[in-house]
Amino acid sequence: MLIKLRKMFGMPMRYTDLNYYLYPRPKDLISRRNDLSKAGVGYRANALINAAKRFLAKNAISNLEEIKYVGSYTAGIARILALRDYSVFPLDRWFTKLLTHVYFNDKKVSKKELTKFIRGKWGRWCGLAAIMITAVTGAKTINEVIKDFDKNSLNPFPNHPAPLTLWMYKE
Repeated sequence: MLIKLRKMFGMPMRYTDLNYYLYPRPKDLISRRNDLSKAGVGYRANALINAAKRFLAKNAISNLEEIKYVGSYTAGIARILALRDYSVFPLDRWFTKLLTHVYFNDKKVSKKELTKFIRGKWGRWCGLAAIMITAVTGAKTINEVIKDFDKNSLNPFPNHPAPLTLWMYKE
């Protein structure tokens, strides 16, 4: 989806021997909003358009949760990547299931307890830890990640698009 989005809406750029596409500008998404479905973004189209409009209107990414269709996880990831604010862990169902499996042997843990554990383990770098966890797990579904973890076979460099291999794929 990201590859298609960049290829369809982003500006082309050549880097060494690779043709690469930058992420699209907000105004490009808005002007071609009807083409978003061709990029395969599905239900995310409205969130992309709302975020692009918000950015153009205020040129800011504060209070992202106020944007319709943007939740706390998406807002957290945006802050980590755009602002390099690593102080907040974007805890969602995926991370909750993974962390409780890996660190608590699937014992039921409240969100408050899990947040306290995350702060104690990674401190002010917990947002960066979230990015690294996503990368080393290949951003697979949670059931695939748990199966790989249990078999001690996590592979952050699979032979398909994943966070650490995405740069290699043109389409």
